Amino acid sequence: MVMTGPMAKGEIVYKMYRALTYGLSPLLQLHLHWCKIRGLEHSIRWHERFGRPFLRRPSCGPILWFHVVSVGEGMAATPVITFCSQRRPDVNVLMTTTKVSAL
Repeated sequence: MVMTGPMAKGEIVYKMYRALTYGLSPLLQLHLHWCKIRGLEHSIRWHERFGRPFLRRPSCGPILWFHVVSVGEGMAATPVITFCSQRRPDVNVLMTTTKVSAL
């Protein structure tokens, strides 16, 4: 089956993006390791950049995860986190950072 129209273009762009990011991911990991060595990344929690939280209890229920890099991003995310917590009190909120300055 041959796709035509906007869906086909979108799929082509998506596949190009995935190929590019897959090809560049080793460079990103190298950069993150370099930042960790220089003390710019939190040494224990830098795996959170790859979608793996440092602490995770299997029985804690659903999680709404906010990942911020800087103090400014954390402050900007606070009203959104508060709003989400009020709307969905049954969901646990996890806010992670990787930069040492955001702690």
